[in-house]
Amino acid sequence: MKTKNNTVANDNPRNNIKNNRWSVIGYVAIAFACAVALWFYVADYDRIIEKDISNVPVELVLPADESLSVESGMDNYITVKVSGKKADVMDMTADDLRAYVDASGVKDETDRAFDVQVDVLREGISVINTRDIPSVTVVLVKPTVKNILVVADIDYTIDEPNYIRTTCAPQYVTVKGSANLVNSISAAEVSTNVGKIEGNISTYGKIVLKDESGNIIPQTYLTMDETDATVYIDAYTKKELPIEVEFTGGVYDVNTAGAEILCVPDKVTVNGPLKSLQNRDSVVIEIDEKEIEDSDYLGVFSLPDLSEHVNISYEDGVKDVEVSITQNQITSTVVTVHTESVVVENYEGYDVVIKEISVNEGEGSETAQVLFRGFYESIRTLTEQKLELSFDLMDALMGLEVEVGVETMTLSMVPVKIGYSGLTGVFTTDEIFVTVEITPSEGGTSTATVPSA
Repeated sequence: MKTKNNTVANDNPRNNIKNNRWSVIGYVAIAFACAVALWFYVADYDRIIEKDISNVPVELVLPADESLSVESGMDNYITVKVSGKKADVMDMTADDLRAYVDASGVKDETDRAFDVQVDVLREGISVINTRDIPSVTVVLVKPTVKNILVVADIDYTIDEPNYIRTTCAPQYVTVKGSANLVNSISAAEVSTNVGKIEGNISTYGKIVLKDESGNIIPQTYLTMDETDATVYIDAYTKKELPIEVEFTGGVYDVNTAGAEILCVPDKVTVNGPLKSLQNRDSVVIEIDEKEIEDSDYLGVFSLPDLSEHVNISYEDGVKDVEVSITQNQITSTVVTVHTESVVVENYEGYDVVIKEISVNEGEGSETAQVLFRGFYESIRTLTEQKLELSFDLMDALMGLEVEVGVETMTLSMVPVKIGYSGLTGVFTTDEIFVTVEITPSEGGTSTATVPSA
C-alpha cells in the first residue's frame, strides 16, 4: 500500500502572500514606533530648560597699575541661573561661567558695593537671574610693601654632637597688601620634614606667612613676589682638637730637633661643617725655627684662621695659645768669616776687590762674627771652610741707576749668599754684607779676589 504526503496547503500561493503581508505590516509598525520615540527624544533634547549653577567664584579686576590693594571683598561665590537647550545646559558647571567685579577704573581708596557681571563661556546660554545676583562690597586701599626674611622650620633628626644650619633662597620675600595685613606679618616660613640628616641636603617648600603668635596669615589679600623657596641644610659638628706645633723654616722639624713642646691650652673646640671637620685631627701652629734664638723658648701665637675651610670657628672665644719649646738637640756657635772667604760670581770684565765684610748692617772690617744654630753634630764641626759665601756682581750692578764707567766704583751693602758644604740642620739669622771696589778691566780680564784652594 502506498502513502502520499499532504503538501497542498504548503504549496498554495495564496498562503505565501498572506504571510508576507503580515511581515511587512510588522516592519512598518516597528519603524513607526522608532520614529515616534526618536521624535520625542529629539523634542526633549532641544527643549529649553533652566539650571542653577552654584559656587561660581567672583573674580576681582583691579587697576592695571597696581596702585591699589584689596583689603576685603575677595573670596566670594554666587549662584547663577542659566537657560538654554537641555543638551547645552545639563552638563554646565561653574567653569563655564565667568563672574567678576570690574574695579579697574578705580583710582582712589574706596569702600563700596560693586555689581557682579557674568559672562557665559558657551553659546546659546543666557543668564536669567542677573537682577537677583547680590552685589559685592570691596575695600580698596593704598598698598604697603614689606620685605620679610624667609626662615626654615625643619623637622629632622641628627646624631649628637652634630647640628644644622639653614639658608633659604630667596633670602627675602616681598609682600604687598593693605597696611593692616602686611604689618601683622612676623615671619615667612618654609616648613618641611626631611627625616635623618647625615650630610648637606636641600629641600623645597611653600612659603607660609605667620603673625607673631605663630598663626598662619591667609594670602588671599596679599601678593608675594615668590611663593616657594629652596632650603639648603648644612650639617655642622663640634669637635675637640689637639694643638700641634710645626716648624716651617725648612732647616729641621720638631722631631729631629728633639723639641719638647707645651701648648696652653693644649686643645680647642671647633665648630664647622661636618664634611670639613670629619678628616681634621688637629690645629697646627706654624713657627719658623730660625726665629727661636735660645734652647728654651716661650711665645704667644694666634690660632690659625680656619674660615678658609668653610666657616670653621673656635668655641668660647679662644684666640691665642702660649707655646713653650725646649730644644734638646740644638745648639749655637759663632764663626769668624773673612773677606777672603767670599767668592765673586759673574764678574767677567771687571777687577773686583772686597774691602770690608759686615753683619746686620754693623761696622765693616776684614772679618765679621756670625752666629749659627743647628744640630749639635753639625755645629760641632762647623768652620769657616765649610761655609760657601758668595755674591753675584751682575746682580749687585743691576740695581744701580748710574752707568759704570772707567773709574773705580765702590759698592756698599752687597748681600752675601750663605751655603753649607756637607752640613745639614744649620742656619743663621744674621745677614752678611760686603763692600767692594770694581773697575772695568783691560782686555776683559778681572783680578777679582777669590779664596785660595
